[in-house]
Amino acid sequence: MAKHDHQDTYHPKAKRYLERKKGTRLQDGEAHENMHQEWGRRDFLKMTGLAALGGALTLSGYPVSAFAPGPMLAGLSNTNCGDRVLVLLRLKGGNDGLNTVILRGNDTYYNIRPTLAVPENGLWALSDDYGMPNELLGLQPFWEEGRMKVVHNVSYPQQNYSHFRSSDIWASASDSSEVVNTGWMGRWLEQDLPAFLSAPPVIPPALQIGVQPNMIFRSDSANYALAISNPAEFYQIAQTGTLYESGNLGNQPFERELRYVRQVANSAFRYSESIQRAYNDGSNQVAYPDNYLAEQMAIVARMIKGSLGTKVFMVSIDGFDTHSNQANFHPNLLDWVGSSVEAFYADLAASGHSENVLTMSFSEFGRTIYENGSAGTD
Repeated sequence: MAKHDHQDTYHPKAKRYLERKKGTRLQDGEAHENMHQEWGRRDFLKMTGLAALGGALTLSGYPVSAFAPGPMLAGLSNTNCGDRVLVLLRLKGGNDGLNTVILRGNDTYYNIRPTLAVPENGLWALSDDYGMPNELLGLQPFWEEGRMKVVHNVSYPQQNYSHFRSSDIWASASDSSEVVNTGWMGRWLEQDLPAFLSAPPVIPPALQIGVQPNMIFRSDSANYALAISNPAEFYQIAQTGTLYESGNLGNQPFERELRYVRQVANSAFRYSESIQRAYNDGSNQVAYPDNYLAEQMAIVARMIKGSLGTKVFMVSIDGFDTHSNQANFHPNLLDWVGSSVEAFYADLAASGHSENVLTMSFSEFGRTIYENGSAGTD
């Protein structure tokens, strides 16, 4: 991947473009600093390394500027987003971005990936310079309609190659050299819902399809996401429980842990009715592919169409740690992503909800450009 401070490592076309832009290099001095200061919203979208489908990059009227004040976030926080929803799509294991967005006609790419490089006839065009594998052809209408963004080369200094640590870095938005035990979304929601534990809302602020809430939703006081695998099953379990007393517990370590568990359980019980109502009021109006990601997105679609009111959802698909036999696995994973997202938005469109939902994909890191000895990437 190209480095920001070593321009001679860029692809020739990119190098010519950068040479026309004074301030793109560290050695440009003051012009370089001014360029960073002048970044706007469009520049942010180009540099965040995320694929966005279905709508504008906004959530609801939460005070996002509380976390990182600046012109871009101030603009977002002042936007009335109404009933818009964010769906976080996690590509777990480290997605190979070089085989997801391909620089067409790049001899280096094809020479050092003799068996893994995606051939030109296996691509659909994002532009004259870039393409995506045909397994993601379901996303082509989004691209052609201007409802999809692809952003390149996002990383952080001193990148960590541990799956666990790197996942925590992206979830917490920390530097690689510091450990932060809260997530960027959790800190955001904590500012908006200061009485979350003592007087929780009737709907979950965030909902994750899965077993355990992701660190991204964690704050100092609580985890703002509720993790469920099946709404109907969750409702049956919740209806058999009772609310637990937590106010009479002290500050001993075991009491603090017990208080946390009881507060999470209490929130789950309170949410059960609204979740079940939304799930029953919504319905899936298209056929989804037969894979686990599609099943998750079908649940999210029903919740949105059933007017649950939750603003942030998370779904995930595992298997992107392709150290061996990548050609046998990665194309299938991309096919599942493309076909699941395609069905998800077709389902939302059938009820007029598609324009209000943004899906954002992310992964803990990419993979090396070189093939390894096991026909995979590290």
